[in-house]
Amino acid sequence: MTGSLQGVVKQWDRHKAYGFIQSKQVPNRVFCHITACQFHGHPKVGEAVTFTLTTDDQGRYRADDVRRVGQQSGSALSWRVMLVLCYVIVLGALLVMRRIDVWVPALVLGLSLISYLVYWQDKRAAQRDQWRTREKSLHLLALFGGWPGALFAQGRLRHKSRKLSFQVAFWISVVLNCLLIAGLATNHGQQWLTQTWTLL
Repeated sequence: MTGSLQGVVKQWDRHKAYGFIQSKQVPNRVFCHITACQFHGHPKVGEAVTFTLTTDDQGRYRADDVRRVGQQSGSALSWRVMLVLCYVIVLGALLVMRRIDVWVPALVLGLSLISYLVYWQDKRAAQRDQWRTREKSLHLLALFGGWPGALFAQGRLRHKSRKLSFQVAFWISVVLNCLLIAGLATNHGQQWLTQTWTLL
């Protein structure tokens, strides 16, 4: 079954962060984990939601892309798009002024794609109680330039966007990455890179 379905939250356990959705379009109740919810906070029993239907490894129904009825899709992405766009414009300007080399934006693009895929895989692992990616690895990807992809993944997949300690560490990684780019754009940074490549 494909497409967006509509149902009602019939059961929810806030401590375990999962519950069940009842829909007239599906014969049985549909399992729903908090990571599938595209909004902040927990669903409420009796609340009308829309969702897409998926299955786990055992063929059991699972809800994905769960939204409150009337919720605007993409609202969680708007400010993320603006932030990443500003970052890309700055990188482009530095590249045109020859303050950074072309490998810098190429590295950002590559690590952003990798970060998005890693977040996607980690969310699937969380839903299926499988091996998880270490948070330290996610932060390292963000630090070295993959944070735009990670930011989109947090907004689109609603993964790692609620845990306060993770968000604090993530934004520290973003700030450090921006400082690193700024450092590379200075004369001292370029001299250091030249000396480093010479030694290698």
